[in-house]
Amino acid sequence: MTTAITIIWAIAVLYSLKNTKWLLAITILALPTYQIRFALGNIPVTLLEISILILFAQWFFTQEKTRIKSLYEEYKNLFRFIAVLLIAASISIFTSPDTTAAAGIWKAYFLEPILFFTVFIDVVRTKKELRLVVNALAFVAAAIAIATVAQALNWLPTLEPWKTDHRYTGLFPYPNAVGLFLAPLIPIFVASSKCLCKRWDSILLMLTALISLLAIFMAQSEGAVVALTGSIIIWGLFRGRRFRFGSITAIITAIFIIQTQPLILDKLLLKDWSGTVRRLMWQDTVTMITHHPIAGAGLSGYPAAFAKYHKHPAIEIFQYPHNIILNTWSEIGLLGLIAFIAIIAYFGFILLTRPKTKHSYFQHALGVSMLILVIHGIVDVPYFKNDLSILFWIIVGMLIANPHIDTDTKKT
Repeated sequence: MTTAITIIWAIAVLYSLKNTKWLLAITILALPTYQIRFALGNIPVTLLEISILILFAQWFFTQEKTRIKSLYEEYKNLFRFIAVLLIAASISIFTSPDTTAAAGIWKAYFLEPILFFTVFIDVVRTKKELRLVVNALAFVAAAIAIATVAQALNWLPTLEPWKTDHRYTGLFPYPNAVGLFLAPLIPIFVASSKCLCKRWDSILLMLTALISLLAIFMAQSEGAVVALTGSIIIWGLFRGRRFRFGSITAIITAIFIIQTQPLILDKLLLKDWSGTVRRLMWQDTVTMITHHPIAGAGLSGYPAAFAKYHKHPAIEIFQYPHNIILNTWSEIGLLGLIAFIAIIAYFGFILLTRPKTKHSYFQHALGVSMLILVIHGIVDVPYFKNDLSILFWIIVGMLIANPHIDTDTKKT
């Protein structure tokens, strides 16, 4: 299977070498291929990384240098925040106990996603190009969701121990990866079906959104369910009278259910076993960070740095502390955390201050997607993973593309 995927990818790339837009779409289609790993000399790489590097190289060497300069001028403030983020991540290579592993994380989670984002905001300028991006995301989401549901129906094998727990993983090695990837995409598919696509494309997008939601339940990704539900309710409170009424009704219903179902309340208050593990891990992580407040643990350094602060031997040491603030602070230090928050704040500022247009519904969906990512990030790792880091920058990039879509004069 791996060989077949690699051959198909290579043929697609060769066919699209002169077309940056198609290379961008192929890279999005290749998001799950971070699991296909090999080495170029002594450097470990993934198929996804090669796809990103080919995309950037093709764009860079075919683009006029004046265009690259004007791109920076157009988004100067955002690129300044990105530069700080990249500087902080670069410093964290040398504060890590394992510089080789840290360098790999740096290129996969920071350098390459930023290169991808740079190409994305230059290429995605019209409704037609945005539809290409959404359709590529929908294809990937459908593949993940269908594989997850097929596992639940015993049509595909499921990895242990997840099979025993009746949790399903789709194309990923663990079930929470399904929710982390699919949940932020559902609002985008729904919005795109309303304002970007023609009838049959709209139907397919809605079906993709529905099967993605089903897959999240099959994976039992509780964080994704809570994040998706909470984000939609919050969006509804600020959307308008009709939506506000629906959100208030949902809140009242949720309160009633929580009061009559103690197990749900325990989960929301992190009193079940999974929540207890996180609370104890966070307490020890905070202690660790107070001893390393500026540098954190360094990229890929959390398990080693955390070991001496780990007070609960019954709980395993994870790769990350499973909290968006603690993940970022631990990996890239205080400066990196500030830069990451600044980028999300910039996203929010653009979203809230942009004038209403015929495509405002789509940019609202992007706001919901970012909110899902942040809420889910309270209890999980929504960025520090190859595909998720790219997905984060796709969401930011699509918001930036929105004003160009509103002024698009091309035939779409």
